Amino acid sequence: MVVVGDLTDEQLAWRPTPVAHSIAFTLWHMARTEDGFQNDVHQRGTVWANGGFAAKWGYPEKGVGTGWDDERAASLPMPGKEWLLEYVRAVFAACDEAADKLDDALLNETRASGFLGKDGIVGEVLLGSITHGNRCLGEMEYIKGLQGMRGTATY
Repeated sequence: MVVVGDLTDEQLAWRPTPVAHSIAFTLWHMARTEDGFQNDVHQRGTVWANGGFAAKWGYPEKGVGTGWDDERAASLPMPGKEWLLEYVRAVFAACDEAADKLDDALLNETRASGFLGKDGIVGEVLLGSITHGNRCLGEMEYIKGLQGMRGTATY
């Protein structure tokens, strides 16, 4: 949360161009993806569905934000910072719990993966999750830097 902790709703929503992603969208997208990872490990549903976040935010339950082009993604209204961070914190807590469950047997298990959209080895899903999260973090840092703030989380 270091990258977004000091940002206002306006800074979170700012986009460098009309169809570019905002920090809020990128953070939400990253959390949705990580939510898929934790579900691949826990196999008990996503925080998004179980926590009723779609209803809280006025979104449809399924199909929101995945596979969308940039213009459509830019049209999706993001909630305020507190609602967004409520979801992100819940996902990160579930991911921490999922990471604590990982052992050699589970890392080598093949499962249906919501993260990959196909069957995958849990260790591959973990690597994909880490890579994707790092890309999103870099995007958020860059957008923050474009707004004239320090863009890095590595103080």
